[in-house]
Amino acid sequence: MKNNKFRTPLLQSAAVLGGVIFLALIAASSGAGHEGGGFFSVLAGIGNAILFIIGLAVGLSLCIAVLVGVFLAAVGMESPEQASQMYSQLKKNFALSLLAWSSNKKSGFCSWVSEEEYTRMKQEISDLQDTNRSLILKLKELEETKDLK
Repeated sequence: MKNNKFRTPLLQSAAVLGGVIFLALIAASSGAGHEGGGFFSVLAGIGNAILFIIGLAVGLSLCIAVLVGVFLAAVGMESPEQASQMYSQLKKNFALSLLAWSSNKKSGFCSWVSEEEYTRMKQEISDLQDTNRSLILKLKELEETKDLK
C-alpha cells in the first residue's frame, strides 16, 4: 500500500485542527465586553498562539533532555565507559547539527566564518601543504643518504 495516498488527508486534517485551535485561542482571550473587542481578540489570539508555540518548544526540549539523561544514566549503571562515549558522541553530533543548521546557504560555509578568515585559512592550508611536501622530500633524501652509507 502506498503511504502517499494518506498524506493529503493527513495534512488537511492537521490544517483544520490547527485552525480550530487558533480560533479557540482567539475566543478564549476575547474581550467581547470592550469596545473594539473583535480586533483586540484577534491580536490577543495571535499573541497567545505565539506564546503557546514557544512554550511547547521549550517543554518539548526539556522533555527530550530529561529522557536522554535518564537513558544515559541507565546505560551508565551498566557500563560507565559506554555511557561517557555515548555522551561525547551526542555532544559532537549535536554541535555538528547546530553548525549545519546555522550554515549560510549562499556562500557554502558557516556564517560564523568571514570571507577574510576563509581565504586566510585556505592560504594557510596551502602553505602547510607546501611545507609538508618539502619535508617529505628532505626525508626521502635523508633516507637515501642513509642507505648509501
